Amino acid sequence: MPKPGSKKTDNGKAQADFSKLTFEGALTRLDETVQALEKGGHENELISFWVWRAKQDSVSTQEKRDIAFRLLAKEHKSEAEQIFVELAQDQPPHSPDVSQLLYVWGPRPHDEQLDWLEERAIGAMGKDRVLWIDHLMNAGAADRVVVWLKGIWPPPDRDPELVVAFAAALAETKDHPTLRDLLEQEIPREHEPERLRRLARLAYHSDHAVIAARAFTKIHH
Repeated sequence: MPKPGSKKTDNGKAQADFSKLTFEGALTRLDETVQALEKGGHENELISFWVWRAKQDSVSTQEKRDIAFRLLAKEHKSEAEQIFVELAQDQPPHSPDVSQLLYVWGPRPHDEQLDWLEERAIGAMGKDRVLWIDHLMNAGAADRVVVWLKGIWPPPDRDPELVVAFAAALAETKDHPTLRDLLEQEIPREHEPERLRRLARLAYHSDHAVIAARAFTKIHH
């Protein structure tokens, strides 16, 4: 007797019948389900099953990651992206999940994706905040960084790395007057040679040669 949920083929052997199998039923026969759907050419059903599976609370992070990569391999980018966004939601900016999400988005994310990056930057502090700003800058969103930081400047913690990031964004957007004012305020406060060197280069390449010279002189004294 064939098992429930199976049917006979022409040669009399029992074969699994997936035509009426529920998602919950498929879950109990996960590997068999996936193999049958792949071999049978039922790609739409396979994609639907993976998307459903990734939404289950009981599914591990690693399995969700695997499902996202399978969806990418099948060229279902939007479905994979939703999973990668979920995986990256609480991860730091240097995490593999964030890196993979940025890779999926490509070099020029659209506005909704830039909104996500900006929200992460605004909600971060210290080194993580600067790294999120780097992601925004790499995505061509220096203008967003400038608008945000102008609105909160000077920040309560006055992180020196944030100063450099702000200066870089001002230089990228060619906001030379604001950059000049920032450099004149911050270079006297800065004593770390590498940060002074970076500020000096930004000043020099933004036609603030006198300020650049002041920073370089400070490095060597």
